[in-house]
Amino acid sequence: MLNLERIHKDERGEIDLLKGMMRYPEITLFTTKKGFARGGCIHRVNGEFNVVLEGEIRYFIGEKEVLMKVGDSVTIPKNTPHYFIALTDSLVAEWGCEPEEKVEKHKEFREIVDKINKEKLQNG
Repeated sequence: MLNLERIHKDERGEIDLLKGMMRYPEITLFTTKKGFARGGCIHRVNGEFNVVLEGEIRYFIGEKEVLMKVGDSVTIPKNTPHYFIALTDSLVAEWGCEPEEKVEKHKEFREIVDKINKEKLQNG
């Protein structure tokens, strides 16, 4: 049985977990408003898969920058820091790493995410 659980809501949007799949313990759904950033994390054990379900984003994956729109997907290798900026209101799904892996932040990338979000809040 699939279960959708809201785990966070703020000015950027919402984060929900879709649980109940057999292979993956959860799929994270990020609803993100235009101009805000998400992520700044790194996963040490497993890679991660992402797909844009709505909108358009700019994804920063290690040294690589990828423009993604509806239907585009990307695989993030383990030990690769990453974050994205919503270019339009967007919905992104991610899965593949274990829930406990989602805790570790990458210092440099997280500082970038925090700066983008702070500037967006100040400037509208």
